[in-house]
Amino acid sequence: FRVTGSAFAEVDLAEFLTWKTSYGLDYNSGPGQGYGARAYEATEGNTNPNSLGNSYFLNRNWVAFSTLNFKKSFGDHRLNALVGYEAKQTYYEGFNARGSELDFDNFNYRLLQNVNPATYNISSYRGEHNVVSQFATASYSFTDKYLASATIRRDGSSRFSPETRWGIFPAASAAWIISEEAFMKNSSKINMLKLRAGWGVTGQQDGIGDYAYIGNYFQGATTAQYAFGGQYYQVLRPAGFDAGLKWETTTSYNIGLDFGFKNDRFSGSVDVYQKDTKDLLATVPVPAG
Repeated sequence: FRVTGSAFAEVDLAEFLTWKTSYGLDYNSGPGQGYGARAYEATEGNTNPNSLGNSYFLNRNWVAFSTLNFKKSFGDHRLNALVGYEAKQTYYEGFNARGSELDFDNFNYRLLQNVNPATYNISSYRGEHNVVSQFATASYSFTDKYLASATIRRDGSSRFSPETRWGIFPAASAAWIISEEAFMKNSSKINMLKLRAGWGVTGQQDGIGDYAYIGNYFQGATTAQYAFGGQYYQVLRPAGFDAGLKWETTTSYNIGLDFGFKNDRFSGSVDVYQKDTKDLLATVPVPAG
């Protein structure tokens, strides 16, 4: 069973001011069943047992987005500014139950209550991931020759502890369209020449699980049980975690030149840039023991 949908609204509050909002939902859930018939091995004279598995899953994703946009010209000056808010959630849950050695193979007998209790196993999972963002951006132009823009974001992710959950990521850029200057207007060879520079910080929170900053326990393998009082017990095992996890950040610097010759018959760009990444996020397998 799956439902997807979205809603959108836009209102012009003034000639220069527009409010937009949207909401999207993706809901997916359903049961599942798998049955493996018994397999006969004629050469060995024995039989691999039949098996039965039941499962259920639910995945729910939604995103809400809202912005307020200001756009106005003042003579040779043009200003475009925007502030916004975004929230999104990914939620998932489900279970798997299975067993083997049913006495009969007919369809009506394929119930988990009919498996050999010694082979019965059940597992379940549940989790969610939330991200909230506030952002603002502004761009300015003077006589369409001198351009500047700036952006700032504040993002929060549930994948980090409350102490490191929020990150602030600014960016700025500027450009000079040299070909629009009076001394270049009459050039018969160069029709476009633009010098630009930028700096920015971006953050990302992929590469880790949804609860990697807290201690989690999971059921150990049935082949690694603990002996106590003449009986064997399945144990809980801790998963690795790091309470100090925080946003991975990349700082970029760039300067570039765009050019076009002979009515753009020949055009291209030259860029020089540098990127520095710190607090890299990755999940590294660690052997037990």
